[in-house]
Amino acid sequence: MNRVKRRIIEIDEEKCTGCGQCIPECPEGAIQVIDGKARIISDLFYDGLGACVGSCPYGALKITERLSEPYDERKVMENIISKGDNTIRAHLKHLHGHGEKEYLKQALEYNCVL
Repeated sequence: MNRVKRRIIEIDEEKCTGCGQCIPECPEGAIQVIDGKARIISDLFYDGLGACVGSCPYGALKITERLSEPYDERKVMENIISKGDNTIRAHLKHLHGHGEKEYLKQALEYNCVL
């Protein structure tokens, strides 16, 4: 897959306590607490909008630019569909709130297919 330069969250492991407060702010499912630390499980799920950054009380999250696989809305929907309607609604609200019309369209199209 072609890599592109894009905005991705960076987690400072020394500052991260694993409290998980960033997770509800990431409806795409890009962040999980693993081994006591918040981790990005896949760049494919991270949309680059940074909604989670302000949720960390320890300042462990910041946005950087780096080479990564492109964000994939279909993969995000595949990842979150099993988490239920509330997670899907949170994701759609997140996209709408950030003015991500194309991603919102893709998510709604995917959801309607199911």
